[in-house]
Amino acid sequence: MRKLSLRLNIFTVFLLLTLIISSGHAIAKIPPDLLTEYNNNKKYALQNQNNAELWYSYAMTCAYIGKVEEGLDALKKVDAADPNYAKKMTPVYKEKIEADPQNWKTRFYYAFSVYALTLDRRKKNISKEEARVFQEEAFGQFKDITHLLGDKNFVSAWAYGYMGAIRGEQEKFDEAIGYLKKGLKIEPDGTALHMALGYAYMKRGNWLGFVGETLTVGRLKAEEQQSNQNNEKSGNEQNDI
Repeated sequence: MRKLSLRLNIFTVFLLLTLIISSGHAIAKIPPDLLTEYNNNKKYALQNQNNAELWYSYAMTCAYIGKVEEGLDALKKVDAADPNYAKKMTPVYKEKIEADPQNWKTRFYYAFSVYALTLDRRKKNISKEEARVFQEEAFGQFKDITHLLGDKNFVSAWAYGYMGAIRGEQEKFDEAIGYLKKGLKIEPDGTALHMALGYAYMKRGNWLGFVGETLTVGRLKAEEQQSNQNNEKSGNEQNDI
């Protein structure tokens, strides 16, 4: 695979952008072990600029905790270090899944390496039919992750979000809505999921649902802004003591 640059349709771009917007709100709910993993992977990648494996690990951690903007930047570093990394590692991750089918992180890595093959598919000489096969393979892995982790796990919320994104790319908006709602049951304050759900409602002509989700997003963003201001004020007061 020559490039990991993204050529996504409107629905997926919308989901990614909204995840970027909401990343600050979501960070407080990241489980401590995943937050530690994120910090460590980021440090290791920055210390080894030409190591595609470390950059990919960092990108994947970002993906399953909702820090998509950083994840996209990290994928660019993967591409710079080794343009063929995703294609090369796809069969490796598949073998790891066969060896340890209960390892959800390996499934996440594999799902994204497969899904990456569908991005900018024309430059990779991948047909629409082949891309659909890759999408379904990635979708199946995300679904397996939700089964392994259950419907109360933080990571499952984002797995459902990516499942919704794939169905949205395929213009199966009713299914996309269903998966986004499942994600919101786990992470009810997931701003990105609310925004993506609102967009899917709009595509289905459900304007009442669209307005409702838009209002929810506005409330969540206002709460986030107020929280940031309170934290900043508290920090300033501590400095004055």
